[in-house]
Amino acid sequence: MFNLSNILNIPYNKAKEIGQKTVQDIYEDFKAGLFQNGQSGLQYISQQYKRYKANGMNRFVKKGRLKAYYGRTIESTNTSYVDMTLTGRLKKGLHLKGFSKGSWLFSYRPEDAGKIEGNQKYGREVVGLNDKNKELFKSRLISTFDENIRTQLKDIKIVVKL
Repeated sequence: MFNLSNILNIPYNKAKEIGQKTVQDIYEDFKAGLFQNGQSGLQYISQQYKRYKANGMNRFVKKGRLKAYYGRTIESTNTSYVDMTLTGRLKKGLHLKGFSKGSWLFSYRPEDAGKIEGNQKYGREVVGLNDKNKELFKSRLISTFDENIRTQLKDIKIVVKL
């Protein structure tokens, strides 16, 4: 028998997959300089920071890295736009925290709160989903519902009597 609740039911592994793909979408946005408020192509305000980033956060006079970046991997030296991936720590701190019926919870590490708030002041929003990511998320949900419908329709028996 056709069951609407089965169509709307999202299995655990599928819900997890949808959430993880959404995290990947946001990771790609980080690299491309796309923010979750729709902003893109933002420029660095501090020319000094821009010079250091382009130089891998290495000192210009003495050899070696700036103290705050000593021992850390530098993921990006791009300075043509703000890409939020200097060390990749903020990006890697984003994860799917959980989900329940009808909702997914994405979270950053608590120690990233200051970095997130500081960047929000400059229009660099990394919390939430931009329109592109909302559409990708919806598309994945619809695809899941479509798979569920196809499964349910296999069980429907049509009897025609004349």
